[in-house]
Amino acid sequence: MITAQRVAYEISRRYAPAPLALWVDVSRLDSTLILVQQVVDAFQRLDILVNNAGVAHFGVDFETSLRTNGGGRSLPTSMAYSSVHRPSCRR
Repeated sequence: MITAQRVAYEISRRYAPAPLALWVDVSRLDSTLILVQQVVDAFQRLDILVNNAGVAHFGVDFETSLRTNGGGRSLPTSMAYSSVHRPSCRR
């Protein structure tokens, strides 16, 4: 997390709005809800969501792996869906 905060700080020195460096456990509903709310609070909308979660190393129990690799893909998407900015389409 310290590295993410350092990178966010460096980016904020050059660009606006400042980025957020957030920690989230994508296998947990409450953590994912907090993440989406923090993003919307900071930027008033969510344009893009990148799901890049996964666990692939020995020593992780099957349940943790399933929650992260399975739920980690679907929870953020389902929690963020209503917050994604959709530009109006006019013909």
